[in-house]
Order: sequence, then C-alpha cells, then structure tokens
Amino acid sequence: MGAHDFAGGAPVHLFGGINGLVATLFLGPRLGRFDGSRPISDFVPSSPASQCLGLLALWWGWIGFNCGSSFGITDQRWVVAIRCAVTTINATVGGGLTSIAYSLWRTKGRLIIPEHCINGILGSLVAITPACASTHTWDAFPIGAVGALVGLGMNTYICHCKVDDPVGAVGVHAGSGTWGLIAVGLFADSNLIGIDIIDGLFRGGGFRLLGLQLLAIVSTIGWSLMWSCSFFYVVGVAFSRDFKNPRVGLRVDRAEEERGADWYLHGIMDTEAHMQDVYEDKAPGDADEDGVDVGQSDPFGLIGNRAIERRLPDELRRSDMYIRSELMPLDVSENDEVFHDAISASSSQAGPTGEEEGALETDD
Repeated sequence: MGAHDFAGGAPVHLFGGINGLVATLFLGPRLGRFDGSRPISDFVPSSPASQCLGLLALWWGWIGFNCGSSFGITDQRWVVAIRCAVTTINATVGGGLTSIAYSLWRTKGRLIIPEHCINGILGSLVAITPACASTHTWDAFPIGAVGALVGLGMNTYICHCKVDDPVGAVGVHAGSGTWGLIAVGLFADSNLIGIDIIDGLFRGGGFRLLGLQLLAIVSTIGWSLMWSCSFFYVVGVAFSRDFKNPRVGLRVDRAEEERGADWYLHGIMDTEAHMQDVYEDKAPGDADEDGVDVGQSDPFGLIGNRAIERRLPDELRRSDMYIRSELMPLDVSENDEVFHDAISASSSQAGPTGEEEGALETDD
C-alpha cells in the first residue's frame, strides 16, 4: 500500500509497547505501588549505573540494526546504511538534550534524573527507527526530541492513571514508536538516494503518506491487542483454572512478591533485610525493642530508616545508600512521578547542618 517502516518501528516497538500495556493491565500494579502501604523508596530503581550500562549496550546495538536493515552495502545500500547511522546518532542528541531539559523542568531545576535521560534517549532511538533511511540527517534532531518528550510524557500519564509500568516500556516503545511512524509521513524525502518512498507532508507530498502511516499504526495496535489479550487471558486461565480471574495465574504468590522474586528464584537476599539480620544478630521471628519482628513482620524486607540507622555502623549510616533514602524530601506529592524519580538521587537542598551534615559525609 505504500506505508514505510525501515527498521521495525511498528512490528517491533509499537507492537511490543501495546503488548507491554496489556500485560501491565492483566497483572495489575505491584503490592503497595499506589495504595500507600509501602514507601515510594521501595519502587526506586536500585542501580542507575546498571541502567546506564544497559543504555550504552542498546545505543550501540541500535546503530547496528538500523544500518543493518539496509541488508547489505552493495550498489547504493552503503549510502542508506551511512544515512541510517548518522540519523540515529543525531536523533539521540536531540532526545538526550530534551530529556535533560525535561528532567530539570520536572524537578524545578534541582536535579537531572538518570531515569528521565535513559528513557528519553531510548524514546529518541525508537522514534528514528522507522524514519532513519527516509529523512535527512538534520531532520533527526526534532524527530528524536519529540520522541523523547512523547515517551517521557506518556510514562508520566500512565503513572497518574495508576498503571504500573516499572521500566517505562509503554511510553518508550508504544508512544515513541507511534510518533516515529508519523514522522515518516511528515519528513520523508523521495529524492534521497537508495530509498523508494513518496514525499511526506513537509516535503510537498500532501497527506497520502501520512494517511498510510496512520493506517499502519491503527492496524498494528489492533493486531497487537487481539493477540496479546488472547495470550495473557489463556495463560492466566491455564495456571489459575479460573475463567473469571486470569490474574491469579499470571502473578507470583503474595509471599513471593513481598519477599522478592530474587530471593525465591535466585537466592539473592534483600540488602537492607540482610543488614538487619547481620548487625542485629537476630534470627527471623525475633522481635526488637520496638516490637518489630525482624525478617517476618516486615514482609518487604524494610524496617524503616529510623530502625535501619540504629542498627548500622557509622560508616554505613553515612553511606550514599542511607542518604538517598533518608535525606531526599521534595515538596511534591508522593503520587507524583518526580518524587518517585528524585528520591533515588542525593540532594543538598535541606542544607548540610546538624545531623544531616554528619550523614552527608562519606569515607574516602
């Protein structure tokens, strides 16, 4: 029909993002995610460094499969591959800068949240995927910038709708993927070497290509909804044997979720829960002086910052781990995504005075 998607914006990202949305709706939110029964700090990403390392791997790989979608370097394919590489990098420049600005805006100029930057750059990569061969290299900057904003904005919106998407996959893949397909209908240039496409709206081609791209979006969303809803329902019913409540068959047991799948599946103990046993030297089931049943009555492995502080040695109490959870009050609602993001970073807005001054010191 003439719709254009060079490297998989629709069948990979849009399809996958809609599948992710359906999965989150079938599974429901994690225990305590929105009802206030658990602190927001329980849902903060545990390792921004690992997130950035994963971003680097994806970033590098994205150049490979965008360029590799030319399926060779013979004839004029090498020109297309080079164009794909440059547009991919340029899109991430636009998306990265926009993500930094977005993070500063959300935190009123106080913080640059790693999660914002990571998902923003990923959103820009998703957005340029269908358009990397059919647009000029300078067009990639606004495509990536808008892709980052769409991904971050959609993640914020679904969070306010109490849809629990732990890694922001819905906004990055479904939102930014949709924008990338639309961008083809706007920026595509038929005069570019090695690509067979009609002009987009901004190149004087009218609305024909844009209409075909919108049709591709609607078709992909419909196809994804049909198969993903069927899949999760059948799997849920198969494990739960309950046709009215497939969610039971999809989720882990409550006890496993409360303690953590890492513990039950891999034997990886929660860090703070492990510390409380080591430094208090108590077996699970023993109550402390405050009546806290160590390791049992606190199913999430967290006994509160006050009790943690009392148990840990000074050098651990002054560590960045303690600073992040204890010294990050922001003047925003706990339901706000900014609070969720910002609590994982260190901030000196309260001023290094009194007890906080000691807590902010770190050993060399």
